[in-house]
Amino acid sequence: MRRVILINWYKTWCSHFLWDSLKETDSALFHQIRTVLFEQNPELTLDWMRGYTRFCNVWHFFEDKFIPKNVVQTAFMQDLSAHRPDLPEFIPAVQRLREKGYRVIVVADYFDVFGGYIYPYPHLEMVFDGYLSSSESGCLKDDTLPD
Repeated sequence: MRRVILINWYKTWCSHFLWDSLKETDSALFHQIRTVLFEQNPELTLDWMRGYTRFCNVWHFFEDKFIPKNVVQTAFMQDLSAHRPDLPEFIPAVQRLREKGYRVIVVADYFDVFGGYIYPYPHLEMVFDGYLSSSESGCLKDDTLPD
């Protein structure tokens, strides 16, 4: 039986947020997105992370708040390429664990875009043996499950 090592995504693999590129190009829009999504509507964010709502619904939500969808989409796609490990030695360390026979799984409290965009975009399937995402499991890592 192979042992499994779970690696936390956020601040272990990558501390980059979606739309971070807007900090440089349109700081006001960046702060508007962060405020509307994370501060004024945290339940929407949590529902999105648990897979109860989808990316397309969030786009419509942005449009309803007069946030330009095309700018947000462009920044989102640009920021996908920024999802690299914070520490360059991380990938070789994971590869050494896999060479020793461990299965290494990345675990993420993340939106539905993780499996479709973020995991495959930088070819993470070549680094990890798989992933667990809150949006696919329906719960966050720190959620308490009912008895």
